[in-house]
Amino acid sequence: MVGCHSSLIRTYAYELLSALEHCHSHGIVHRDIKPENVLLSERGGHVVLIDFGTAKDLINTDLNGPEFVGTPDFMSPEAVKEFKQGGNGCDFTADLWAFGVVLYQLYSGALPFESQR
Repeated sequence: MVGCHSSLIRTYAYELLSALEHCHSHGIVHRDIKPENVLLSERGGHVVLIDFGTAKDLINTDLNGPEFVGTPDFMSPEAVKEFKQGGNGCDFTADLWAFGVVLYQLYSGALPFESQR
């Protein structure tokens, strides 16, 4: 993997955080934030967040799918631990953890942690 040019990281980070804030303000937790789910638009190169198939609606809970989802390399240890203890392992902080992992990957070109598979 190769990191992103440092002059672009601030813009991408701002736009991704803005997209997450929008989702969270509507009660939606994405639950699978990773580079593969972040695209750049053809016009202007703006961040577009995709793949809401694993998202969780904290307001209309009858619309939710499986409880435990995500990509292990981008999941917070707290989410995994909570799920193993019988919780749903999901709140807004799960997206913020994954956002931090994505930023680390943009800067360094590597993942900060390796998941146990």
